[in-house]
Amino acid sequence: MNSNIYNLCQMNKQSSPIDSLDQVPVALLAVYSNEDIKLLNKEAYRLFQEEQLGGMPALDSMIQKDIVGIQPNQKTLSSITLADKTIPVILLASEIQNSETSKIVSVQPIQQELDIHEVNVWRNVSTLFCHKLGNIITSLDIFSSALSQGLPENQMHLEGVSIEQVMGDILNSTNKLKLYNHALQKITYQPSPRFQKINLNWLLGTVNDICGELCIEHKITLVTNLSDSDLEIQGDLVLLQDALIQLVNNAVDALANTTHGKIELNILHTGQGKAVINIADNGPGIPQELIDKLFLPLYSTKGHGKGVGLSTVRQVIHIHNGTITATNNKNGGALFSIKFNCSRSSQSNM
Repeated sequence: MNSNIYNLCQMNKQSSPIDSLDQVPVALLAVYSNEDIKLLNKEAYRLFQEEQLGGMPALDSMIQKDIVGIQPNQKTLSSITLADKTIPVILLASEIQNSETSKIVSVQPIQQELDIHEVNVWRNVSTLFCHKLGNIITSLDIFSSALSQGLPENQMHLEGVSIEQVMGDILNSTNKLKLYNHALQKITYQPSPRFQKINLNWLLGTVNDICGELCIEHKITLVTNLSDSDLEIQGDLVLLQDALIQLVNNAVDALANTTHGKIELNILHTGQGKAVINIADNGPGIPQELIDKLFLPLYSTKGHGKGVGLSTVRQVIHIHNGTITATNNKNGGALFSIKFNCSRSSQSNM
């Protein structure tokens, strides 16, 4: 990456170096000898959410210190704080030989890599836990069955407690363990996707059709806004439909106590081969302290939930080399955003 950045910086110096740098798919910053920092390409503009190129990004003191202090050919881990969100990034510096700029620093977000690592850790832990839990369940089944069948009639009560009642409690506890074991097995399951070209407008249209009846039943308005561009991705239709339907179902649950509930689905083409699918509602939103926990396996905001749904959704998105984030809308309600690599569709069907 260092040599590529340097080469691009040397291209078209007399015409438009910024146009050349826009070819780089990571954010680039110029660090001047007086320690000023400026944005260099469109990816930097998107990452730092600045209004114009060449402007001074609003940096917190920690990453500004990291960017100024990094040496050429050095790589370091840092983070960007934007609004209420912290984004982990890797910084990589390249020295530029001219009178003004001392170096160029690339800023690469790594949240997706961290999320994938986290999922793999949870999968390994869950596999081990499933094995141990399965052994306990088997032992309880055998013990309770043998105990209930082996006791004579005159010993079915002990100190005023019915043995049948005790056996019922054991069986109920065993069944609960089986449910949690099943939930853990779902976490450890790695689906084998069948990739095909999928038109995103068509995909969102099918989700609208499938979820429409449920929304009508709960008196919720479902609005779907399709993209003006025909965008397509390589994906597994069933897995993606299930993931999006899960998110809509979660939104329906969140709107249980909201009058005039509304769920909005839309597709945005952000340029440079990226598309975003948003699922938004006007419910109570997500408590700030829970946002970072939503996608953890076995974590649920529902009293009856097993904490499998959103972790499975994230796993499906990662299989498709995408990312998913959860935030709150400025006007209230939750917003789930899924970003994919995409291309323009050559035809309008699936």
